[in-house]
Amino acid sequence: MKIIICLLFCTAFYFSAHSQILTKFDTIRLKEKIDYKLAEPAVLEASEMILSNPAYPSLQTWQATVAFIFRWINGTPDYKLELNEFMGSILKDKVALPIYLTSFAKSAINSNGSASTREIEDAALKLMVDYLKDDQHKVKLGKKMKQFIKDYEENQANGK
Repeated sequence: MKIIICLLFCTAFYFSAHSQILTKFDTIRLKEKIDYKLAEPAVLEASEMILSNPAYPSLQTWQATVAFIFRWINGTPDYKLELNEFMGSILKDKVALPIYLTSFAKSAINSNGSASTREIEDAALKLMVDYLKDDQHKVKLGKKMKQFIKDYEENQANGK
């Protein structure tokens, strides 16, 4: 049920962003298994664009780029994103969820299929936390996200 909710959210986000602006990522075909493999360099490029710039969820190009990454995650047969408790807690966050999913896509592709889903999720969490903490990205953190980052860093320091 949670996966369906996530997919519905991603689909709605995709269509709202897609209808507003056309980016170079909109021309990439994602229909068959081979399309997703061929799109991996573009997904990495899109991930770099998102993760190396401030978060602007109201900017149409930002939305369209994130929507492309969501579309790839939803269809790729090579990597499976499982809805977990953390993702459920950030479903309504306009910055944290896209950054986490972007980080997941980047981590999955960079693993070249050699990492487990858990290892990919761990790498994605690290990327997301690093992004959210970076003052250059201008992310206003809510109380829950600040607590999550604090807990995450404590767990990392304790080797968990």
